[in-house]
Amino acid sequence: NRTRKPGNEQIRKPENRNRTTEYRTRKPGNEQIRKPVNRNGQGTSTRSVRHYTPESRVRVRRDHQAYRNHSPVRHNTGHQHYRTPKRVNVYWTHNMYRDYRIMYPDFHYWYYPVGYRIVNVPAYRAYFHMGEVRNVYGRVHEVWYSWSTDEYFLYFGGSHPYQDFTVIIEGRHARRFSRHPEMFFSGRYIWVTGLVSTFDGRPEIMVKRRSQIHLY
Repeated sequence: NRTRKPGNEQIRKPENRNRTTEYRTRKPGNEQIRKPVNRNGQGTSTRSVRHYTPESRVRVRRDHQAYRNHSPVRHNTGHQHYRTPKRVNVYWTHNMYRDYRIMYPDFHYWYYPVGYRIVNVPAYRAYFHMGEVRNVYGRVHEVWYSWSTDEYFLYFGGSHPYQDFTVIIEGRHARRFSRHPEMFFSGRYIWVTGLVSTFDGRPEIMVKRRSQIHLY
């Protein structure tokens, strides 16, 4: 028999029988992510970023055919690598902050500091940057024109509706590049600077000005 030394007794604390466990669920699009606050990456801040879906805009739903090949984002991430553009250095300035507030009036999460370098991402990785201002680059797979809205849809990574990323250009901006934008943009390498939004679960950038889109 073991003897306990005086003063070393173990005292049991009373348990709270009314204690309940709460399970909190996170809504998609409201994830807490850490963002750099300066160019050197020193110091981070936690901000709430939501997936941006434009509300005050007439959307066109395009009919698709079932025989087209399926090209998922996971497959393109491992097998398809776009040529990286050279000398793409875009920094956040006061003028960009003013212009983007005008171009995207429904979005209110502008927290980039002046001098922040916009990140370059390939088109098949744009899904992970929704609600962010990014330079998205890649090769145009298909071009489709909407007569009702006078817009050109540039699909990356596959045909609609299996594309990885979409760039929407107004007709007046697209026709500045060529009189036939469907033939001009098809198969070309481009990079676009803008706010990555979402529609039907697919990432996209709506080009509001010609200076947002570049060829390389």
